[in-house]
Amino acid sequence: DTLHELARERLRRTGRERDRRERHLRFYVELLAAAEPEIAGGRYAEWNSFFDAEYPNVLAALTFALEIDPEAALRIAIVSRFFWYFHGHLAEGRRMLESALAGASDPPAERRVRALNGLGVLAGEQRDFASAQRFLSESYETAQVHGWRVEAAKSLTNLGLLAHYDGDLARSQDLLERAVALQDELGNVRGKGIALKNLGGLLSRRGELDRASELLETSLECARASDDAHEISTALRALSRILVLRGHVTRACELVEESLEQASRHGSRFGLVESLEVWAGVFAEEGDLETSAILFGAAEVERETTGASPSPPQENWCTGWRSFLRQRLGDRELEKALHRGRLTPAAVAMELARSKRPARQSQVATPREE
Repeated sequence: DTLHELARERLRRTGRERDRRERHLRFYVELLAAAEPEIAGGRYAEWNSFFDAEYPNVLAALTFALEIDPEAALRIAIVSRFFWYFHGHLAEGRRMLESALAGASDPPAERRVRALNGLGVLAGEQRDFASAQRFLSESYETAQVHGWRVEAAKSLTNLGLLAHYDGDLARSQDLLERAVALQDELGNVRGKGIALKNLGGLLSRRGELDRASELLETSLECARASDDAHEISTALRALSRILVLRGHVTRACELVEESLEQASRHGSRFGLVESLEVWAGVFAEEGDLETSAILFGAAEVERETTGASPSPPQENWCTGWRSFLRQRLGDRELEKALHRGRLTPAAVAMELARSKRPARQSQVATPREE
């Protein structure tokens, strides 16, 4: 009898526990459904503190949903993809989103389109370009079939960026120009700004600095109009890179500082590391080669720690300047300075950059991005 009593009590507790977990799941499904339009529209900064505090609960709800309700799991995962991207949880995010999409037997097509687009971004960040191409192509083609031009434009922009990652610059330019035109037709200011930013980055790689600068200025205007902290931050850094290449280091430094302020609004892993790399280019331009190498070393560790893979323009920037440093310093001295940087915390390296900030326009010849 005692054993039967214990068994019945365990069953009662099990039932209550399942009921609690189901209510917990419903709460987060509903909350994130309400948040999705804001987050997808660029208002992630307002939800950053929520995810920082609540992610363990979101993850628990998602894990439980994968067991009992794949549709609910997919809804949670689609919104959580922004957190995974900004905070560098690429492997976990991709695994969860793929599991949710595979488990949902017949999700609404529009939800599948958004999931595939998110998977394409996460796979691209992991440098799995073949999978990213497959995800983004299906997302774009499905959106086109259903006439969902907003979602098609997002996937088109990401396909253009992916082509840039893959080194197909002609295809990248074609896709991004089409994305800009489509976003313009839709009147989507934020989406147009994102496409313009990527197109400007591509043109800067080709050495078309005047045209790239024009596009990036417009991209920044679009980001400000949308009050999208992430896009403001990235557009500012993209512009600052071009300003350094043109010798306008004073304004470049001002833009980097504002970029960091905007990045802090949404907790992006990209803000600090990319700002350090821009500063490194500034000091190389100014002739302070040791400080430049120290900053590159600190940024290198920060990228490894956060999993923040560089965009094609940022990667070209780093490759060009580090090659410049190697030519000027030689292998041994460069490695010594990089080693010092690797031992320097990123925040300390940033203070070093600020303390030595140039106060004049540069007269030093600047290597162009390759």
